[in-house]
Amino acid sequence: KIPTQELVSRAAQEFAPFGANFFKITLGFISSIVGVITLIVFTFYLLLEWPKVVSLVSSAFSGKEEKRIKQLLNDIEAGLGGWVRGELILMIIVGLLSYIGLTLLQVPYALSLAVWAGLLEIVAIIGPIIAGVPAVLAALLVSPILAVAVVALYFIIQQLENHLIVPNVMRKAVGVNPLITILALMIGAKLAGIAGAVLSVPLVVLIKIILRDLLKPKGEEIPEE
Repeated sequence: KIPTQELVSRAAQEFAPFGANFFKITLGFISSIVGVITLIVFTFYLLLEWPKVVSLVSSAFSGKEEKRIKQLLNDIEAGLGGWVRGELILMIIVGLLSYIGLTLLQVPYALSLAVWAGLLEIVAIIGPIIAGVPAVLAALLVSPILAVAVVALYFIIQQLENHLIVPNVMRKAVGVNPLITILALMIGAKLAGIAGAVLSVPLVVLIKIILRDLLKPKGEEIPEE
């Protein structure tokens, strides 16, 4: 027989890598969440102070170039503002869908869980997963079958969000093709994880506005789409 102390020692050796990996994943997740929140706050204050930004940047130019730079910056403001409005709409839609689903399933604390799901909509990719954890735990207090039903509910909402809701809302809000939105989210997530996914759509909007300005003949205005 293997002594108990040796068994404990072997078990500790086996689980040590798991503990280290779990710590790294948790730390990376927290860092991503903090980064996303910082980005949102920065964007909010940037939009509030945008007139000062426009005056500061355009003051380095004169004549027609100054007007063109002002127009470009105003277009960027409109694009970023549209993205923020789109995110708010997405939060409301996901929150409502979650509330309806949880209420129909008679999950405890449906309203609080739905608000949580709506708020986490801003965290691309893993937001719905994080939002689903407390909902599943609440359902487990009732029955395992209800917990499975909640998992299915959040899976359906996530699929609708990724392939239907987000692309179409962003098309209305910022004028970006749904297919481009999906590709941008995939590429952003692949390159820079959560922050990359969050930044992908506003970056596409920014690139679109700058390219439109560069391709616009001087002295002419290209109408908005």
